[in-house]
Amino acid sequence: MARPTGNGLLRISELAARSGVSAGTIKHYLREGLLGSEDEVVRTSRNMAYYPPAFVARIQLIKRL
Repeated sequence: MARPTGNGLLRISELAARSGVSAGTIKHYLREGLLGSEDEVVRTSRNMAYYPPAFVARIQLIKRL
């Protein structure tokens, strides 16, 4: 399926590369609710989702804490 257009959303691999943590760590943060509302995540299928660029800054903040 095509990427949602015009909104700058990131795949989990892109989010991991930009934030400097593994995809597994990001999934853990999501399960624990550390990245905010699940409403911000765009799910295109059961195993594909796109994340807002703001998550990069949130992850970097979590790393600093």
